[in-house]
Amino acid sequence: MKKSVRLLGSGLILAGLLILFWLGAGHLETRKAQDRLMDSFESIQAEAHGQGEEAVLPDGEDAEMGLDGLSGLLEIPKIDLRRPVLNGATPENLDVSLGSVAGLDVPADDGGSIAIAGHQTHVFGEYFSRIDELEAGDRIIYETSSGTYTYEVFRSIVVEPHEVSVLKRRDGITLLSLVTCWPKHSNAQRLIVQAKRLD
Repeated sequence: MKKSVRLLGSGLILAGLLILFWLGAGHLETRKAQDRLMDSFESIQAEAHGQGEEAVLPDGEDAEMGLDGLSGLLEIPKIDLRRPVLNGATPENLDVSLGSVAGLDVPADDGGSIAIAGHQTHVFGEYFSRIDELEAGDRIIYETSSGTYTYEVFRSIVVEPHEVSVLKRRDGITLLSLVTCWPKHSNAQRLIVQAKRLD
């Protein structure tokens, strides 16, 4: 009996160590993929401004992940977030980083509306896990190849998944919406943090 208990205990310890190793390796791989994307974006940005050689686009392993290109880099100083934004809020893109919502405007459009989606909890990364901490007046910076845009948060709302009208243009402002599932560890609703571009 004691021998079987010892074997069971050893087996559980080994299983726990294997799970920790798997999680650590997954976090490291996700971070490497994001670093490659950020390096690629900086290369594209340098080329667009005539400061660099030919742009280096993600390939190889990144291409196998189904990434369809870079939109920019999102930075939210208050929550220490700086992540690449990929073109399209597809499941493949959201597994790796953040994704721009299709069918809206581009950041340079005056009076336009853009939206960026991200998981709030994920096995290998928590991209929007802290956007519920944002308050009116907090700043959001979005770097694209066409320019860097600064936004100021003015509201956070919780809506049903089908209530997409909240992403439409609003009179008098250029809108950025950050979209994630809500409440935490659930996808029943959507938390949307909205910010207006500062000109």
